[in-house]
Amino acid sequence: MTVKVLLIVEGKKTEKEFFSQMFNEYGAAADIFAVSTNIYSLYSRMKHYDFLCDVKDVLKELSDDKSVNLDQNFTYVYLIFDSDLHNLPFNKRGTEHNIKDVVDCNITILTEMAEYFTNETDPSVGRLYINYPMMESFRYCNCFDDRDFLDAKIKIECIKDFKSLASKKRLAGVRIDNYKANDFNNLIRLHLAKLILLYNEFKNRCLHDLVYSEYQNLSASTSIIKQQHLLVCSENSLSVLNSSLFVIIDYYGNKANFYNNLIKSY
Repeated sequence: MTVKVLLIVEGKKTEKEFFSQMFNEYGAAADIFAVSTNIYSLYSRMKHYDFLCDVKDVLKELSDDKSVNLDQNFTYVYLIFDSDLHNLPFNKRGTEHNIKDVVDCNITILTEMAEYFTNETDPSVGRLYINYPMMESFRYCNCFDDRDFLDAKIKIECIKDFKSLASKKRLAGVRIDNYKANDFNNLIRLHLAKLILLYNEFKNRCLHDLVYSEYQNLSASTSIIKQQHLLVCSENSLSVLNSSLFVIIDYYGNKANFYNNLIKSY
């Protein structure tokens, strides 16, 4: 059986370039559909149908991207979006607002979305990955294995400036089409190490000791959201984290020791 992968991404440029290069470097392929809107617009449409719908039908309402035939039979469906926690709900636009209230509201929405989109093998649903605060978190560092990145956080009030801040990092000067498999390996390991630091009980654990089942629990979108919310409440900050890098782990799993071989080099 031919494996067909659908990646539903937010942006037409960065995300398409990034995941096309990533899947190609790992010897895989995916159809990449750009929604060109944020996760809150998708939530609004899904909510309109009480989530009793096929996500691909909703995509047709939201996007004019004709590059992908959504009526194909897909084996795996992955959704990749920015957290965009500073996004103003429609009912708050044009009014005074407290950014903390906006963030709390959006975290509630992200949690509902993460609780629904958990099954990549159901082509009407898919599995959700959320980047904090945005996709550009993958290059918020000066090299592919920048250990200083492990401490990277961003204040809630600065999220709106994140793309500009990321553009000042040295990695932003490297063209995505120059990324090689080992570069992606280093980025994935870096963000896996960052993932561990989100959890107090795992902070003293070494990445190469993190077994696959533990990774699966820690990387669940609902778990990450919960930990990020704790940071918002305690430090008014987010941990900069690109969870969409993990899509290649979840695609290959630990078949032929893919996951084990990846982490043992960190």
